[in-house]
Amino acid sequence: VDLELSHFSEDHDDDESIESIDDALFKLKQIRRKYGDDLQAAFEKVTMDADALENGRRQQLAIEQEISVAASRLAVDGLALAEARQAAGTQLCKVILKELKSLGLAKAKLQFRFEPTPPSIHGTERAEVLFTANPDLPLSHLSEQASGGELSRLLLALLLSGAQGSQTELYVFDEVDAGLGG
Repeated sequence: VDLELSHFSEDHDDDESIESIDDALFKLKQIRRKYGDDLQAAFEKVTMDADALENGRRQQLAIEQEISVAASRLAVDGLALAEARQAAGTQLCKVILKELKSLGLAKAKLQFRFEPTPPSIHGTERAEVLFTANPDLPLSHLSEQASGGELSRLLLALLLSGAQGSQTELYVFDEVDAGLGG
């Protein structure tokens, strides 16, 4: 035994070896404190924890992949929705302006402006209605420029533009004749 110890002593005499042995013993004591004296049980517990972490990582990667696919789909669907809204907005403006001519607002201008927003269930943009009844004035937000009578006629024009097949039999408007003169 003395011969073996002397060989061990000769082979492991440097400070680094002693320090690494001390570190290993310290870690072993930590494991014993955490998991008890049964090192086999501790090893099994650590192995189960490592497996759980690996499974969690796999699940995280799968979820990240699903999120990536959903984000791509959201971008594609958001773009398609935006294009459809812009086309429908342009068409709706034409129909409403035609109705406004018959309601005494022949020189009115109407436009939808679409502002980008963070993606949501409502799409990737927000629509704003721009209007002016006076062709010498620039288009501005509907609530800033339209009078009560103009708002009533604009609503009537909107309802008339989509009235085919409507079940509504009666509409009541206030100030619809304002500004018509006479």
